Amino acid sequence: KRRGVLVRKALYGNLQLRPELLHAVLQGERPIQPEELQGPWIDVTSAVQCLVEQSIVRVHGSATYSKADLPGFYNPTPLNSQVELSLYVLYDFRETLHEVIVDDRESLTMPLRKHLVSGDHPRGPFPSSNVELLLRRRQLEAEVASPCSSPRQQATRRVTHRRIRTSEEELQRAVKCHTVLRMQGPSFEPLKREFY
Repeated sequence: KRRGVLVRKALYGNLQLRPELLHAVLQGERPIQPEELQGPWIDVTSAVQCLVEQSIVRVHGSATYSKADLPGFYNPTPLNSQVELSLYVLYDFRETLHEVIVDDRESLTMPLRKHLVSGDHPRGPFPSSNVELLLRRRQLEAEVASPCSSPRQQATRRVTHRRIRTSEEELQRAVKCHTVLRMQGPSFEPLKREFY
């Protein structure tokens, strides 16, 4: 038996969800599938597996270092610098499923206990760039639901009635909602404890 890091799936590129599928995917009933992503993205499963050394993967990040510089990687959108690139990795460690997603210039260390998949299936690729989509969609829904007579009234109404969340807070809220919805499913079982 192999109890080290075994990479099942690794995707690199624009992993943002297609806007028309955002609401359906956030219901949390099923994992996010690669065909639901805007793309383009590339499969880097074997390249990430080659980064495993003594059951550990460490990829350092910085403002000047892109994961496209790693062996087996390339930028799938070389002409579009506006696209936020991300790396999603689904892996087994000690025969337990884990998943992680990091931005292009962010460090990656695995395995970590916080990557452990809760519930019966993985969430799938959900980068922080999806938060922008959520915020835009909520703004549009709020404007359609209760249109004000002037843009100034709309801005005043938004500021006085609710605090505007940062993208990090919005991502945490979306992840919590997604996790809670998955846990409310018909077959929720508590996680087995593991220490490593």
